[in-house]
Amino acid sequence: MNMKRLVLLMTGLIVLLGGSYWFYTTQTTSTNDVAVETSESKTMVGSESTIESSSLSSKSSDIAEIESNTALESNSEVAKETAPELPEQPPTPNIEMLTEEGETVYLKDLLADGQPTIINIWASWCPPCKEEMPLFEEYAEKYSEDIRFIMLNATQSRPTETQEVALNYLEEEGLNLPVYFDIDFNSQIAFGARSLPTTVVIDENGDVIIYYPGQVTEATMDQFINYIIQ
Repeated sequence: MNMKRLVLLMTGLIVLLGGSYWFYTTQTTSTNDVAVETSESKTMVGSESTIESSSLSSKSSDIAEIESNTALESNSEVAKETAPELPEQPPTPNIEMLTEEGETVYLKDLLADGQPTIINIWASWCPPCKEEMPLFEEYAEKYSEDIRFIMLNATQSRPTETQEVALNYLEEEGLNLPVYFDIDFNSQIAFGARSLPTTVVIDENGDVIIYYPGQVTEATMDQFINYIIQ
């Protein structure tokens, strides 16, 4: 009897120990699985957050660019609506000039034929004027059938600048140009020529379209020509 109880007791103890071991093993495995799953979930969420953050950053950049472009277009439209209209060009002054022969002529009479005209206001004492003279002679010959050139001497712009002095200079340099004389500062005052040389371009309608103070280069002259005969 005592032996049977001992056997039953030993058997129960073994079952109890086995069950405890199984329960412990099961719980440990479950905990590890949860830990691994939790770790993997965090990694995935973190990765997705990074991608989503990057995507949002890209979208924010796109939105900012769109808003910037919209603002520029809006500002451009506002500028167009609020920009003041350019004032009309003043009428071409009907200045009085003298020819080489001493005859009085008026600019409006010369422009009456509708030929585009380039007027160069110059003086023989002016170094830049003298430097550009050969260029004007070249273009005056080249475009003689399409454009009128008027080399308007600023007579009396200095006490030494007389008709005789100007003509002597042209002769000495061998320049053949259509020369006129402004003996009363009419052209300088009318065109606002505060420095020499000054070039004025007039279109076929008799309107001033270009006012150019300073020495003219070949590139500048080409621009004048292209603008006139475009």
